[in-house]
Amino acid sequence: RDWADFYFKPAILHNHYVKLNGGTDQLAYTLSMGYLGQDGILEGTEYDKYNFRINTTSSLLKDRLKISTNVAGYSGVKNDLVDGTGNTLYRIVAMSPMVNAKMEGYGWTDWFYDDAVREAGGFNKTKTGNFSGNINLQLSLLKNLRLEGAVNYDRTTETGQIYAPNVDLYKVFTGADGTQTIGKSTSRESSITESTYRYGNLSSYVTLSYWATAGDHHHFKVLAGWQQGQWDNKYYKASRTRLTTNLPSLEVGDPSTQKNSSWETEVKSMSLFGRFNYDYKEKYLVEANIRYDGSSKFAEDHKWGVFPSFSAGWRISQEAFMRNVRWIDELKLRVNYGVAGNQISASYPYTNLWEVGETDGQIGITQSDTGNRNLSWERNYQIDLGIDFRLWNRFYG
Repeated sequence: RDWADFYFKPAILHNHYVKLNGGTDQLAYTLSMGYLGQDGILEGTEYDKYNFRINTTSSLLKDRLKISTNVAGYSGVKNDLVDGTGNTLYRIVAMSPMVNAKMEGYGWTDWFYDDAVREAGGFNKTKTGNFSGNINLQLSLLKNLRLEGAVNYDRTTETGQIYAPNVDLYKVFTGADGTQTIGKSTSRESSITESTYRYGNLSSYVTLSYWATAGDHHHFKVLAGWQQGQWDNKYYKASRTRLTTNLPSLEVGDPSTQKNSSWETEVKSMSLFGRFNYDYKEKYLVEANIRYDGSSKFAEDHKWGVFPSFSAGWRISQEAFMRNVRWIDELKLRVNYGVAGNQISASYPYTNLWEVGETDGQIGITQSDTGNRNLSWERNYQIDLGIDFRLWNRFYG
């Protein structure tokens, strides 16, 4: 028997999408919804997803206030085999063509555990839901003074359930005298596993910018801002085996076999920053930046760091002595110096972490990680010297 033909089947993929937009001079909107249905080429695998999106832009106070919003979300359900698709793909390659899949009057043979539990109502299901949104605001306070801000939110929840009911598998036993009989193979324990994983982030920023011109050739721009972000993750899993009856519920499992695990992290950051720009006739350019960044990843005395940067440029091509050099369209000399800060990847590197575990029936607490309260921001110092050019309006560098 060709096991690829036994398991693989034609699958249908269909995608539906509806979009609606409209509005006025002051308000414009776009609404969309969609559905994706995808059957797997393996029996028992499929994916369904619903999604939506709403975008709006509005202009108020005689165009002095502009607001834009974006909201989106989706809900998806993925069905897989109890042991996962990979196990069946392996069996397709590894099984002999002579293997008997199902014995009449008995049931599935021991190679076909996934088929037996699926027939008995078993499943491996993952539900995923996501919601995200942001709102952006721009307000012209004065002719050369603008306030801008935004809030962004993103949240995802994944719930999983793997249900493997009680099933019997069969095989042919050969006795010492060569007599063959059909009997139950060593069956796997029934089980139920449930898990939930939630993760998301919330961030926002506010900036105030001012720009002006002194005389005809001196141009200034100043910007000051604040931003914050927070990221959180939470996961837990619970399982039991030896189900007393075939129901997809933890309560029907043997309490003595129960296992659970969980973890949770939360990281927050905050920054104050400023920028100053100046140019003379767009020929001599200067920019200075400074950031004051804080992170919850570090101990109290090391949470904050200061990171300055500076750049200057000279557009040589704008000088009077370059006017007759036709083949040079742009020539600029620049120099940059800056300090960049990087955070460590771990969420709580400054504190000792402990784990609760069980060994041979004994429950205990062990230290899983040793913290270092002296850790702080990594600082990268960088100096750049460079030349930017455009020649004959076709060569760039």
